[in-house]
Amino acid sequence: DMDDGGGTGGTGIFGKSCSLFRLHGSIPHKERHVILSQFSEISTSNPQPSILIATDVAARGLNLPSVDWIVQYDPPCET
Repeated sequence: DMDDGGGTGGTGIFGKSCSLFRLHGSIPHKERHVILSQFSEISTSNPQPSILIATDVAARGLNLPSVDWIVQYDPPCET
């Protein structure tokens, strides 16, 4: 981590232990399941800042009870 001069000491807005996960249609189904399991495990068993970036592949059917924030950048045009 590098100090950007913002006075955070290079830890970033989520600290040094933030985990980043990604989900999209190009990831095979089995691997997506593993990624969701890892994300869920971190958010329940060892609470630490974690970010899940997903395309519309995650638009429905996800049960993530420990999630504090959901940001939908480009909402779907169809229902």
